[in-house]
Amino acid sequence: MVDRDHPDLTHLGSINDPDRFVWAMLPHAARSFAPSILLLPENESRLAAIGYLYARMLDTYEDLSASPDDARQAISRFAGRFGTAIPGPAPAIDDATATDARDRVHLLLVERHSLIDEVFTGLGEVGRQRVVRMVQDMAKGMIEFASIFEDQGGVLESEDQVMAYCHRVIGVPATFTLDVILDDTAALHRAEALHVSELIQLANITRDVEKDLSRGVAYHRLLRAHLGSDGLGDAAGDVATAKRELMR
Repeated sequence: MVDRDHPDLTHLGSINDPDRFVWAMLPHAARSFAPSILLLPENESRLAAIGYLYARMLDTYEDLSASPDDARQAISRFAGRFGTAIPGPAPAIDDATATDARDRVHLLLVERHSLIDEVFTGLGEVGRQRVVRMVQDMAKGMIEFASIFEDQGGVLESEDQVMAYCHRVIGVPATFTLDVILDDTAALHRAEALHVSELIQLANITRDVEKDLSRGVAYHRLLRAHLGSDGLGDAAGDVATAKRELMR
């Protein structure tokens, strides 16, 4: 029953109990996965929730950093803070980059990361290792793609690149949750998880075409000429075509 389009930022900002904050933030962070995470047994559910909240923080650095270089540095620093028993402070993000309520709730999550860290440190050793491995693997892929976007002028050039991006972003937390549920690393299960990651990330990409264009990013080569625009006006026809091809 959470209204994810109109998050109660005042309420979320007032929660000081770490466990309560985890469950209050989860629907805003793991929009596709939150319902299924809640159905897991308690220990597995908490582990999956922490993993996805950290994944959302990485996404927020990618989405709301001022430049690709800022994103790379922030993502690297965030992943690197797990090199000690108690994670260090997370990099801050300028709130001027937020354009809507969804951005602001994600900035709030980053700002209040220490509450998530408290629950993380209470997980068992195996669980913590799984979370750290997921965060560091996801960060590595995001840093690689930040460089690809920069080298290619803000655009992914091919369907193969888009699929690889899906696997490196959503694919990592999808296989993380699979490991939590099944304690199984079978190749067949991982392949199925990657297929799911394609569907979810392509849905995210297609939903956010106009928003991504405005920040200078496109996941379809047809949109290169419209980087920095709002996706309307002269861009509308190409945006519609790109969305159809991404959905296909």
